[in-house]
Amino acid sequence: MKAYRLIIALSVLIFAACSSDSSDDQAQESYKEHVATLRLNVSREHFTDEPQTRTEGVEWEDGERLYIRFKNGNDYVNGVAQYSEATDSWSISYQGTLVRNETTQCVVTYFENPKEVAANKVILSPQSIAFEDEAATYFCVSLKEITINANLKHKTGRIRFKGEVGDQISIVGLSYYTEYDVDYRQRERTASSVDDPLPLTVQADGYTPYLYGWFTTDTKDLSLYVSDYQYYNRTCELGTLAVGKSGYMDIPSIDSHNGWWYYETAHMEGQDICCNNGKYAFKYTMIPVEGGTFMMGNEASTGWEVLHEVTLSSYSIGQTEVPQELWEAVMGSNPSNWKGARLPVECVSWNDCQAFILKLNKLTGQQFHLPTEAEWEFAARGGNKSKGYIYSGSDNIDEVAWYKSNSDSKTHDVATKLPNELGVYDMSGNVIEWCNDWYDQNYYKISPSKDPQGPESGGYRSNRGGDWRLQESDCSVFHRIWDAPSSKYKACGLRLAQ
Repeated sequence: MKAYRLIIALSVLIFAACSSDSSDDQAQESYKEHVATLRLNVSREHFTDEPQTRTEGVEWEDGERLYIRFKNGNDYVNGVAQYSEATDSWSISYQGTLVRNETTQCVVTYFENPKEVAANKVILSPQSIAFEDEAATYFCVSLKEITINANLKHKTGRIRFKGEVGDQISIVGLSYYTEYDVDYRQRERTASSVDDPLPLTVQADGYTPYLYGWFTTDTKDLSLYVSDYQYYNRTCELGTLAVGKSGYMDIPSIDSHNGWWYYETAHMEGQDICCNNGKYAFKYTMIPVEGGTFMMGNEASTGWEVLHEVTLSSYSIGQTEVPQELWEAVMGSNPSNWKGARLPVECVSWNDCQAFILKLNKLTGQQFHLPTEAEWEFAARGGNKSKGYIYSGSDNIDEVAWYKSNSDSKTHDVATKLPNELGVYDMSGNVIEWCNDWYDQNYYKISPSKDPQGPESGGYRSNRGGDWRLQESDCSVFHRIWDAPSSKYKACGLRLAQ
């Protein structure tokens, strides 16, 4: 982090002098106007990760202000210093007495790009930059000699958005300083909300202006509207918008998520299955999948993934893999290797899944089942909304899947990566999922084109989707594997269909 220092001799207009030796003098000084020389030693920090190098030196514009809060015992004296370009000097006004011949604490605050400056209040905007040194010091030698030492540090982080010139967006989820009370050094923090989004336009350099602030929520959630009213959101990484840090995000689009979740009405059309078995309450969301025709398999394969046309009737599929909280609510036990309410259940065999579904159907009065391979793949591809991605929801596997390269060799909470076009999560990673079909490597060559249910018999059941231990090449929407129905291991779970 760079800092730079400038020492300026300042001519100062003062309404109060330094402390005198007598109380009568102090009382008189509190109401007198004095002219003094102020020696100001100030450094001001850069933002880190800046895309360009800034010019060295603290350059003040005419009329800029420093807000100073001098300490005197248990009291504080508030002052405002203003720079004059014509005289290359500052004037400062305050009323009170200062400690003499002793280094004493003060607080120095400075704002770049304030929206409005009034006598007793500074009005700020999302583009206003706040600096402050709460450990600054002053030294008062006489009525005409005062020194202030300060290192002005950022009070917020900043962020901007990269896109096509002219793109218009509105961002929700950032808070910023809205005002500064000169007399009492109080600032109100007002969070932006869905009702009050922050509008931005991509400039000629390909970026929007910076926003200076912090996340409104502890979970670091951002929402974004683009010019055609598409809506996206994301949960940001830990270091994003850290104090003093500068960064940018790519603006999302339908064709390129760029790390954002594309939100549309269909995501909220799912049916929530709620039930209470007397001990546990649970909820699981089913996403409707409109029937349609698609090409199932892989055009590059001549074996068990051979490309063929399939037509499916409408059905519903689980928005997430079955989490442990749902399995435990139904079964009263949790067989998983890694424990966590929102982690996907694993270490369950195909036979275990049938027992679970039987109990769940009795509790809910519904008719759930494991998806067929065709139902699973159609949903993984995004159904009729498919963009033709290699992985479920993206061509960038890291956006949508926990797999060998990013999983840290363990499962993760469901729905923490981006969903696919239908709003369904984790179909290319986290845990591999049992399907209802018996497995036959030649079945695709002979399967019916309408609602295929798999072979009538066999020795193995099909598994679909990647998992936390598999390579990228094994996580595509068409990849197939198989296992014995009694097999159970810590990379295999399930998803419901209906």
